[in-house]
Amino acid sequence: MDPRGLGYILFEKLAEHGKDVMQIDTITGKEDTFVNFRTRCIRTALHMKSKGYSPQDKITICTYNTLDSAVPLIASILTGLVPNTLDPSFSVDDFKYYLQLIKPKAIFVAPEVEHSIKEAAKSNNLDTEVIVFGTSFNDFLIPVEGEETFVPFLPLSVRDTALVLFSSGTTGKPKAICLSHVGLYQFATSKTICVKSDRLLFFSSLYWISQVCLTFANIIFGFVKLVYPKFDTARTFCNIVRDYKLHTTFLPPSTLVEISNYCIQNGITLQMDNIFVGGATVSKEHLKLASKVFPSAKFLNCYGQTEVGFISAFPRKENFTEKHEEKVFAGSSGNISPGITLRIVNLDTEETLGPMEEGEIRLRSNTLMNGYYGVDSSDVYDSQGWFKTGDIGYYDEEEFIYIVGRCKEMLKYKSFPVSPAILEDVLLQHPAIKECVVTGIPHEVDGDHPVAFVTLKQGFKVNPDEIKEFVDDRVDDRKKLRGGVILIDNIPLTATGKPQRRMLKEMLQSINCQ
Repeated sequence: MDPRGLGYILFEKLAEHGKDVMQIDTITGKEDTFVNFRTRCIRTALHMKSKGYSPQDKITICTYNTLDSAVPLIASILTGLVPNTLDPSFSVDDFKYYLQLIKPKAIFVAPEVEHSIKEAAKSNNLDTEVIVFGTSFNDFLIPVEGEETFVPFLPLSVRDTALVLFSSGTTGKPKAICLSHVGLYQFATSKTICVKSDRLLFFSSLYWISQVCLTFANIIFGFVKLVYPKFDTARTFCNIVRDYKLHTTFLPPSTLVEISNYCIQNGITLQMDNIFVGGATVSKEHLKLASKVFPSAKFLNCYGQTEVGFISAFPRKENFTEKHEEKVFAGSSGNISPGITLRIVNLDTEETLGPMEEGEIRLRSNTLMNGYYGVDSSDVYDSQGWFKTGDIGYYDEEEFIYIVGRCKEMLKYKSFPVSPAILEDVLLQHPAIKECVVTGIPHEVDGDHPVAFVTLKQGFKVNPDEIKEFVDDRVDDRKKLRGGVILIDNIPLTATGKPQRRMLKEMLQSINCQ
């Protein structure tokens, strides 16, 4: 990539595409050009500087998708700030955790979450400026001296951290991932994602690396991005496909199933080219259902992690073959992405395994993160320096990748990470609970339903439903104990005193089989 960094590349590409349409608001139909977006980014960058924001300062963005949502993101990179993003659906407790970790200089927020963000910042004693889209953010868009002569910040190295995103990690609570200029650029310029003639829509917020890199790719390649705040109904999606000639989208399996069921029930078929499916595995039956709704589309299963980017994927429709179709319906996530070196290891012996042998997926790549912000990252690499993904999988004789499970603690509900550690903290607030461990029951559509194994303090008698209600009242919808609560006498421990989660999962399977 250009040694002047990601900000310089985005700055030049915005100028290059000029008056072409960059994005369209699918609610109002308003079109936004690259040159107009560039002007707003420059003004925001200059106002950031005038407020004393300095290179390497952290700023946080928490908003639904709008024509302006990415402006602070790009403006930050243009000025050498390090942006970080949160999802607006988080609870106040989530915001408290994340903000305490990052301690941002400023937070750009959607009006819907202004109160929650301010409450979280206050509880952490953070002297952080909160800027609200649609009101106080308008001050950042006022014309300012220096627009014509603005020059982007130049990093010392393209391996410097350009962005911090949160992810589940493999154990414990969510971690802040430091991503480099070169890693983000290589992810965004993957030819798997898009071409200039495309019209793309991703519903995910900027909390997700997919939406962030789609934004970068939008600027670099010059295609049209369709904008909608967040996924709400299958009917809305159908209207966008028809009204705006949507070519390509990214859908988690749960959303793909919801849209497919709606369309089947209403006799609707939709014409599209590419549907990326990721965030969780999708069953063969659900792909068959979706293929009836999208007869002309190719389903591109993909596998990635925020720490790495794209790990494997299928090619777009124009390069899609009969063999690729076969592999998709067999459950593959495609071939390894360029620049990725992958091996599968036995979980117990660390021995490298061959084709068709299941083990943990480990990686080497120049797109790997710089590390976790504020914490030691050494435990995510093995003794040979390979990154431990925490995912179980294998590859076949033709080097197509298959994901079959996870050895990491983190759960996923409708593709959204759910930390067992956070739920365990809530459980331990109950006066009757002595010890607890949260794991997941696999669900065909949702991914994981959290279930809690609980031991009680001596002399206490509590109904499992009461404990479930206690937790569900204190967490957001994604974290509810849909798998229930199981009372046991003792939590099985390893020799080092850690919970034997694998044994608890086996216990859970035996209970479900009875």
